[in-house]
Parts: sequence; C-alpha cells; structure tokens
Amino acid sequence: MTIRQTTTLEFYLDVMNVMYFEHDSSIYVDDAEDNSIQIHGVKATDCIQMVRNILCCRDALDISELREHEKNTLFEIYAVINSARERGELGAAGSSIKWNVKTED
Repeated sequence: MTIRQTTTLEFYLDVMNVMYFEHDSSIYVDDAEDNSIQIHGVKATDCIQMVRNILCCRDALDISELREHEKNTLFEIYAVINSARERGELGAAGSSIKWNVKTED
C-alpha cells in the first residue's frame, strides 16, 4: 500500500532561465538572484505536452506579442520539428489532426 500526500506550492519568481535536464528528468527554474526551483520526475514528453498546451489551446499564446528573441526561439523549435517531419521521423503523426488555426474573415 502506498501513502500519497498531495501538496500544492506556489512560487513567484523573476524568472531568468528555465532548463530541462534529461539525466534526472527535471526542470530547473532560475530567478534573477540565482535562486532556483527544481521539479523532478518530469519527462521530456511532459514538456512536449506543455508546449502543445501553450501554443494550441483555445486561449493560445499570442505569438505576435512576443519579443524578437522569443520568436526566434519558436522558429528554432519549428525548424527542428519540420526537419524531423521531412526525414519521416514523425511517421503518420498529425495526419488526422484538425488544426486549431485562426483565420481572418
């Protein structure tokens, strides 16, 4: 029998950097004063789901409001995904997706 305790912690930081470390399945969030929060037990696939939730939900991130370096980061992600798609590494993934694309009328 396992005893589980539910805990919710809320932190507010002036975030300077967010990193993922595959070797211990963790996310590190560093603030401007070199403090950090470490969240262990997070798989890379969990991070992929998080990015999907940020970009594809009904109230998705407004990309037009991003700063230039943030847009460059998104383009870097796009380039890697597109390259994997062109090499066939995504298989049939995405072939049945109804895209949440906003168009102007």
